[in-house]
Amino acid sequence: MNIDSFEILVIILAVTLSIFLILSIILMTYLVRAAKDVSEIISKASTVVDNIEAAGKVAAKKGAASIFGKAIVSALDRFINNSKTDTQSKDSTKN
Repeated sequence: MNIDSFEILVIILAVTLSIFLILSIILMTYLVRAAKDVSEIISKASTVVDNIEAAGKVAAKKGAASIFGKAIVSALDRFINNSKTDTQSKDSTKN
């Protein structure tokens, strides 16, 4: 059994290429898993952003209504307080 340097070189290259092939398959499986995880994270982040956007829209709509409502309540409180003080001052002048 006589082995040339060319046959040794072919064996070394075949082993090296098979090792790189196995490592590339393992690496690709990890990359596919990571891509799926990133995809799930992106979809969850998109859902969170949509929920926050909806909450912001509701807050914007309710914010203007609540400011208007607070102004009305404040005006009614002033009117009621002024009415009470006017009736109390009239009652005190009668006595």
